[in-house]
Amino acid sequence: MSGNQLHQLLGLVMSANPENVGDVYEAALDIAGSISDPISHHRAEQYISQIRGLARQADIGWKLFDKATAAARPLTDEEIIQVMTLASTWLTFCYGAERLDEASAVTGPDSTPVRFYINSLYHYIASLYLLEKDTDPIGGTVYKTLSPLGLAHFLDPIKTVLDEPMNGISFGETIRKIRNDFLVHGVFSPSDIAPVVGQTRLRDMTQVLRLADLIWELFNRSFVLRLRLISLLTDLGVDPAQVIARYLAMTG
Repeated sequence: MSGNQLHQLLGLVMSANPENVGDVYEAALDIAGSISDPISHHRAEQYISQIRGLARQADIGWKLFDKATAAARPLTDEEIIQVMTLASTWLTFCYGAERLDEASAVTGPDSTPVRFYINSLYHYIASLYLLEKDTDPIGGTVYKTLSPLGLAHFLDPIKTVLDEPMNGISFGETIRKIRNDFLVHGVFSPSDIAPVVGQTRLRDMTQVLRLADLIWELFNRSFVLRLRLISLLTDLGVDPAQVIARYLAMTG
């Protein structure tokens, strides 16, 4: 089965172009998620990396998806700037995730660069998707930005990843507790992080690898979401320079 799936992924790599790379990326993620063999899964990630190499170049004007990403209503210049800023922020987050993977391969899984990038990602994930949830279905700044624009449904794949179980609690709650209880409100004591480590069994290497896999899945789904926003801006016919100029003229 894995051989057939890898063949499908290779076909996706060969077919990717600025008109369809969003659809191709999503399809590749779905196929890779169904591969359980570690060696085949590693090969699948290499194919996805090739697709992402093209997707990273995406800019306003690229179609990206067969079905255009349309806004629920006309957007103001300020709202368009919000969308552009969010797309840029996601690119920053995704850059950090890729550097974490590189640092781990070059300097080792417990090196200073790896610790720097993983701690940075905890902060980013919490800020984007977890903090100040209150009664919202998902926390973070992304939901608060997209929901008033009628675009909250874009976050459904993200929520699916955040809700994945890590033994006693969800993946999202695991990240939130590590960030809040240890990195932000802790005193560098092992007792700060002991409860979440116990709940999630993070002393078990299998669980550590699962945490890493879920961070990577969140990274990939975030990248696709960025493509959705670029597709939206393309559908709106946005000229960033004109939008910014109008906004600055209006605000004085």
